[in-house]
Amino acid sequence: MLRLYLLGNPRLEDNGRAANLSRRKALALLAYLAVSRRPRSRDELAALFWAEQDQSGARTNLRRDLSVLKQVLGDEALSADQQQVSVNLNGMFWLDVADFDAQIDAARAHAHPDGQICDECAAHLSEAAALYAGDFMAGFSLPDSAAFEEWQFFEAERLRRRLAGALQRLIEWHIDRDEHERGIDYGRRWLALDPLHEPAHRRLMQLYAWSGQQAAALRQYQECVRLLKTELDAPPEAATATLYEAIRTKQLTPPKRTGSETAPPPIAAPSDLQQTVRYCLAADGVRLAYATIGSGPPLVKAANWLSHLEYDWQSPIWRHWLTGMARRHTLIRYDERGCGLSDWDVSDMSFEAWVRDLETVVDAAGVQRFPLIGISQGGPIAIEYAVRHPERVSHLVLYGTYARGKLKRDPTPQQIEEVETLLKLIRLGWGRENPAFRQVFASLFIPDATLEQHRWFNELQRASASPENAVRIVAGFNHIDVRPQAAQLHVPTLVLHTRNDQRVPFEEGRLLASLIPGARFVALEGSNHILLEHDPAWEQFQIEVDQFLAADAHPDRPSPPIELIDRSGPRHTPPAPAP
Repeated sequence: MLRLYLLGNPRLEDNGRAANLSRRKALALLAYLAVSRRPRSRDELAALFWAEQDQSGARTNLRRDLSVLKQVLGDEALSADQQQVSVNLNGMFWLDVADFDAQIDAARAHAHPDGQICDECAAHLSEAAALYAGDFMAGFSLPDSAAFEEWQFFEAERLRRRLAGALQRLIEWHIDRDEHERGIDYGRRWLALDPLHEPAHRRLMQLYAWSGQQAAALRQYQECVRLLKTELDAPPEAATATLYEAIRTKQLTPPKRTGSETAPPPIAAPSDLQQTVRYCLAADGVRLAYATIGSGPPLVKAANWLSHLEYDWQSPIWRHWLTGMARRHTLIRYDERGCGLSDWDVSDMSFEAWVRDLETVVDAAGVQRFPLIGISQGGPIAIEYAVRHPERVSHLVLYGTYARGKLKRDPTPQQIEEVETLLKLIRLGWGRENPAFRQVFASLFIPDATLEQHRWFNELQRASASPENAVRIVAGFNHIDVRPQAAQLHVPTLVLHTRNDQRVPFEEGRLLASLIPGARFVALEGSNHILLEHDPAWEQFQIEVDQFLAADAHPDRPSPPIELIDRSGPRHTPPAPAP
């Protein structure tokens, strides 16, 4: 029996002995096919692994490595015809990643109330944790295949997140059974996935204290303080410091039992939202990646800067946005040119190209009439599209956006210097390992985020665009001006803006709403440019958008005067100055 191990250092075994698969590209090809678990076209594989070669040379190399795999795997495990290639995971071919996923999926299918788990759930999760021998394809790289390494990175992140979830559930299971030592073992593994994750530190501190190891609990806190200071120059969260004091003064309360030992029978779990990524070609040949999520009537989101379809789907910065928008709709979104999964090597990075890309994606998705949402930079693009295609846009939602870029706001010499300094900062620090440069942007976009959310946002910046493309994109939207187009809109429009937005000043949102005939403006409390799930304004945002989209669109009806609605509550701080 063939056994492919990809959790940890990758290796292939045939009946317990190492298989002779010395070619790295062949091993990478096998891993990609096996994990994908579906047929892949020869053209896709050739472009993925031999992007620097012409099609003929790439397909020749693909045939050579498929021949190598065929000799090792045999006809039953590897299927290949003139168009497609696939690996058959059957009784003769086992994959640790597939087994790992299957064990976690089996536990998730037992959707017990209040997150409880039963003996069977715990057995599946324990098996999954045992299968995870190390990070996905640890120590393996293909420097000449950036696309494969990107896929490998995101697959590794996906598996790490699944393991983290499994470990958390196992920890709670063992706490319920007073098996604190076993919980400590899993807690250490959880923390090892991200040594800066404070919830893991706190759980370990509690487990040590509950097991009578007070000194170890206090040392865990000191280690947390040290890591945060060294890596982020930040203090621990208030919850961590409060827990430390409770342990130090021996006032820690005993664990609360969830009753997992007597968990009721599982109930049917709702089906998870699944994202499907596809590609289309813009008029100038740029390949654009777009994704669909959910079911129901379409909702199209214009692209904004700093996006990556796969990374955003996993991110605590954007996932609640995506699942929220896909609750009642089929959400269609895309990575703009130069970003994410779309082509990075592009010559045209103009506003006109961004609008044409939205047109291309809408046509490729095959939708005729739909609500359109524009966030930040996506707002002007959505406005321009709605002016050009009023028959296709039923509703327009604009959040945290503007009609005029920074250099179209009559800037002072100091503000012009700030714009130039920001561009220079991107050129110098965008791609560096040290996150200090990128932290500047995280503080502008999400000043009220947790440390974990800041880390995700910092990594999103690196994953979403190169320093060169980031500079070109930012320079481009500094010169945007859609004030004339906004005045031409005859589409029901909702404009929302947080009062203390640090990235786009609140007054720019009010100005935009005043330009659009009949627009409804909603002011929200908060400072984050991207609303986070814990933001009080997030729930209000969803309510306003749901109610707006539920209303019938009457584009031919005369537009009422602009309606200004303040949902922000009492004002505590003045509006942010123009960044």
